[in-house]
Amino acid sequence: MDKRAKKQFVKELTDSIVRDIIDYIDFDKIPEAWDGVELRELLKDKFDNARVCSFTSKRKKEYNNIVIINNL
Repeated sequence: MDKRAKKQFVKELTDSIVRDIIDYIDFDKIPEAWDGVELRELLKDKFDNARVCSFTSKRKKEYNNIVIINNL
């Protein structure tokens, strides 16, 4: 995946999650009492649910190594 494709993937995924949460707010599915704490948790949950594939143990190890080395 080249840089352009990576950027497009990230933009489409995040835009989709943002649209979903804004729809929840617009349709009063989010309690008024919720603030940044609950909204951050909802964002985290939505991103967790967006995972459609799983890592092999080798790929996960390589991923963790790059995250540490590049301070991501």
